[in-house]
Amino acid sequence: MARLIDSHVHLDHIAANNPRRLRWLMDQDCAAVSWAWCVEPRDRADLNTYLDRKRATIHGLRKRGMTCGYLVGIHPRNITHDLTPEDAVRMIAPYLEDPLCLGIGEIGLEHDSLHEKEILAAQLSLAPVLKAKGKKFGIHTPRDDKEKVTLALLALLEARPEIKPMAVIDHCSATTLPAVLEAGYHAGISLSPVKTEWRTLPALVGKHTDSLTRILCNTDSGTRFYEDLALAAKHGQIASEWADKLFCDNAARFFNI
Repeated sequence: MARLIDSHVHLDHIAANNPRRLRWLMDQDCAAVSWAWCVEPRDRADLNTYLDRKRATIHGLRKRGMTCGYLVGIHPRNITHDLTPEDAVRMIAPYLEDPLCLGIGEIGLEHDSLHEKEILAAQLSLAPVLKAKGKKFGIHTPRDDKEKVTLALLALLEARPEIKPMAVIDHCSATTLPAVLEAGYHAGISLSPVKTEWRTLPALVGKHTDSLTRILCNTDSGTRFYEDLALAAKHGQIASEWADKLFCDNAARFFNI
């Protein structure tokens, strides 16, 4: 069992931009769930190429001894002009047969546009497949208009109650965490200087002690790498019974690691 689980990283981008950090993660005894995000895809062919390359990276890292898995999906910022809902389903469905694929993500809303909603709905339509295979959804919320877009996302998800136990809504902040937890979802908190500063975590989760088993911490490291999960675990003044849940056990249980 890993000591830490970073429940949202982009291992393919770490491997490309900062490969020495892969050894750092292994030295920290940190398992990782690598979510999908492609850098500036031009069309759906780019997305296909990216997802194939991502799968190959994760399999390579497993062979090197890293405890890791991945999510496959179309990030809302990766929705290309030529991508249809049918394309999205055809593109990601085959990966769900891979035992290292833990589910679908990173999906969600960035600007709450119609095209985003169509692509999100198409990916959510694979919920019966995920349920049968014990896989999960990893759902994105944006930096801009976070509260507004998160509430729009929660309203959209109300029509799909079967998704609730298999979905984590990530990048939650002090303003959105209460709504996500009250709606019954797992909630991700991304610890980094640009999202949630790790020193604020005790005060943030201390308001939701009755929901601690549904909070997963991560760094969202990728093209930039953050040590904040390890820092929070080491210096964050989190009570030990909370720390085990927030930094490892909740993610292990949710993603069946």
